[in-house]
Amino acid sequence: PIPCVPWQSQTSGQYQRRVHGGITGIWFLILIFLRNRIRIAVQVMKSATRAIQDMPFMVLMPIPLTLCGVSFFIVWTLSMLYITSVGKFIDIVTPAVLRGVTINGDLVGDTYKYFTFDDSMNDTIWANVFFMFWVLNFIIYFLYLTIAGAVADWYFTKRDADGNKIRGNEPTELVKAPLTAALCRTARYHLGTIAFASLIIAAIQTLRAFIAYMEKTMGEKKTKLQKILFKILHCCLWCAEKCMDKISRNALIFTAIYGHALCPAAFSSFKLIWRNLARTAAISMVSGFIGMLGKLCIVLFTCAICVLLLSEATDVNFIFTPIVVIFFISYMVAALFMNLLGIVVDVVFLCFLVDEEANKDKGEMYADEGLRTIVQSNEAASKKIAARSKANRTQVAPVEV
Repeated sequence: PIPCVPWQSQTSGQYQRRVHGGITGIWFLILIFLRNRIRIAVQVMKSATRAIQDMPFMVLMPIPLTLCGVSFFIVWTLSMLYITSVGKFIDIVTPAVLRGVTINGDLVGDTYKYFTFDDSMNDTIWANVFFMFWVLNFIIYFLYLTIAGAVADWYFTKRDADGNKIRGNEPTELVKAPLTAALCRTARYHLGTIAFASLIIAAIQTLRAFIAYMEKTMGEKKTKLQKILFKILHCCLWCAEKCMDKISRNALIFTAIYGHALCPAAFSSFKLIWRNLARTAAISMVSGFIGMLGKLCIVLFTCAICVLLLSEATDVNFIFTPIVVIFFISYMVAALFMNLLGIVVDVVFLCFLVDEEANKDKGEMYADEGLRTIVQSNEAASKKIAARSKANRTQVAPVEV
């Protein structure tokens, strides 16, 4: 007999198939319309991997700054514990009905001790929270600008006949230690820019923490309107933080290229990104997918090897605990490397946009062969787009090397 399926199940199944089919069709159309941009994104990813290959010590760059951030956070936590525990004991007169009464074998005296917290120290809690966010974001942006400076130097360097970046001390050559040079340049010239960028993000994060604290202290006494307002505030501040973080990172890349201050760099980089929104969407999509796939593959392969090795070990009775430890370690390593790759991709992409607008007309682009081939194949369409947007274009100075 043929099983009878309720019409409600048939209808829901049809709706699900239609929704999935529609999403698949939209995704397919996006891939078709953005195919040229995706080709550029793939070439940018290849250039980013070449940059890491030419500067292998870049992989180790986040480790010392991460240790600095962790050390600072530990010291900050201890200082916050001290601030919140500062106070003194005062003597309070015992109520008459309790004097001389024995409770659990203890005689109640004429006075008892009561601990009071120091209000002047408690007033500095939020200032210390802001300071913590500021220092941690300063360390993050310092690392970002250092890597951006090294990658920008690598990008705007000519290659020799064998396709390798020319090394040396001349202005047209890549120094032998680009990471060290970028670190010294950042520490000497751009600490104020980093402090300003991290100050903005720290202010937004402190405000988010304060609103979350207010929401928690109100407990269950909040009305539905108050709950909705808190959700709206959280959403708005989260969006503001993400937008300002992205703008600040692009501005730091522009600072690494031109040496501009934060505000001019933020304006110029935003206008440059605005003129290339389709390319930006494609590079974000490709880099995000590759980053997620890279983390997944590293973690799965590492855990699979761990399972194979432990299953053959005779002196191991329970393999779950070491597998969990290996999982977290492999995820941290994967996240560290893929985040570094994401930073390099962002820098190479913005350098490519600057290079295209500043040097394409002169035929002296510094991009790799794959990127130059794509640009030349789409030169006619690019000229039409440039003609339409010429009235609103922000001039980008050519890169002199």
